[in-house]
Amino acid sequence: MYINTLPIRIRNGHKFPIPLENESYYHRHQPVEFSIKLKNPSLMHSAPGMIFLTDQRFIFIAYEPSSDGFESFYILLSDISSSVTSKSIFNNFFNHNTLSLDVTLKDKKSFTMSITYDYEDIEQKGIFMDYYGMMLSWATNNKSGKLIGRPLSINTLNNFMSDEDRPDSAYFSSWSTNPALHGGEKPPAYS
Repeated sequence: MYINTLPIRIRNGHKFPIPLENESYYHRHQPVEFSIKLKNPSLMHSAPGMIFLTDQRFIFIAYEPSSDGFESFYILLSDISSSVTSKSIFNNFFNHNTLSLDVTLKDKKSFTMSITYDYEDIEQKGIFMDYYGMMLSWATNNKSGKLIGRPLSINTLNNFMSDEDRPDSAYFSSWSTNPALHGGEKPPAYS
């Protein structure tokens, strides 16, 4: 868990995290209200900003530093030993747009992080949870250096789904989108 130590770059007036080696981004959303409450030592930070979910990290970047200086937070997904949805009756009943997670790290530190979405973006909460569950499962079950089963990056998917199916390509598939490879003809729209 890292607070206010995130290396960022500014592009077109917006802050973005500098990616780690071989890191793939899966989800980004703004605006959110993010808060983190550490259990020991007791500490709480909150600010509006944007969240990012990669195959290696969960990241929050505040639009502007809060009054207590809070401006960024991230955790390595591989450092998480457990993450469960908070059972707060208040959050579940009154704040349908807030997701609260109780997180315990492998070093036994624990905290609650909450992400509050605008009501018109409520579907983003479910989308985040789907990606978070998938990435967390992969990160916590992956053995260091083992790429088998690694989630596909968008570049890999773009190459895999391209019409450039060459048998010598690492992305070659037997169900190629190029009908000429199967002895067929391209449809008239390709002419």
